[in-house]
Amino acid sequence: MRVTAESTDAGPPPCISDLRSACPRQSIFAVYALIIQALTTSILISGLPPEYNLIIKALVDLFVLFLQSDNARQSYRALVSRGTP
Repeated sequence: MRVTAESTDAGPPPCISDLRSACPRQSIFAVYALIIQALTTSILISGLPPEYNLIIKALVDLFVLFLQSDNARQSYRALVSRGTP
């Protein structure tokens, strides 16, 4: 049995098929990875014990999860709209 490119080609992944559109999830993950790496470097350079590194990363993770929550966004919008005259 001979396998050809035509028989196994399932097509490019969605983000590669249209180069004009950026992959928002992948770019967000890249920015998030850079932020976490910057936090790690900052904590280690500042002289804090390495144990604080895990605590601060966990707090940042919780903050990001909170921001992604629909309920949190609705509460924030309500709070901001209440503050404007």
